[in-house]
Amino acid sequence: MKDFKETKNFENILAETGYKVVMFYADWCPPCNMLKPIVAEVSKELTNVNFHKINIDEFRPVAVENGVRGVPTLVIFKDRDEIGRYPKPGERENLMGKENLLNWLNRHFS
Repeated sequence: MKDFKETKNFENILAETGYKVVMFYADWCPPCNMLKPIVAEVSKELTNVNFHKINIDEFRPVAVENGVRGVPTLVIFKDRDEIGRYPKPGERENLMGKENLLNWLNRHFS
């Protein structure tokens, strides 16, 4: 999983072809700290997907531009198009646990 500190340019992320997952998080957020290692583990298995993490406290304008209203937020893009978001308004899916996260991701990758 690539840290946004290294690229600092969201356009570079969108320019990547194929699928990408962006995790918006904060260091002070307990659910984020529980989900980060799960996302990192899944990123090693799904080698055809680019994974990125963005700390909202360090890069607030990027979070705002992407409609992040709380953390953790996961956004899936295919090429430049957003095709999935967690949490989705009205959706109470639990992504804690590797199997839950993989199931959610695979629904968007098909």
